[in-house]
Amino acid sequence: MLGAGLRLVRSVGILGAELAVDATRLVGLDDLVDIRPRQFRRLLLTFEDSIQGKIPEILGDDEGERVATLVRLLRGTSEEDLTALISDLQEALARLDRERASLCSR
Repeated sequence: MLGAGLRLVRSVGILGAELAVDATRLVGLDDLVDIRPRQFRRLLLTFEDSIQGKIPEILGDDEGERVATLVRLLRGTSEEDLTALISDLQEALARLDRERASLCSR
């Protein structure tokens, strides 16, 4: 029962966020609504269970769409930040690999 309640709250939250974004676009307030990175990270982590295992699907239906989405999201990022991001991704993948290996060895 608790799980169903949490899914309902999450669904309402998603709907509310989508409506807020659509409303700001409708009245031309895109430039006035600026979510800070920390707030955006918290929002993403709120939906962690829904996102896990679905990153490719979220980014796009095929390689071309996923690449185009990543280009849009990364546009404007400095070379220095891209280099740091690639390094962080490599570390995250290594950590994930260690976690999976640990689970398999149990």
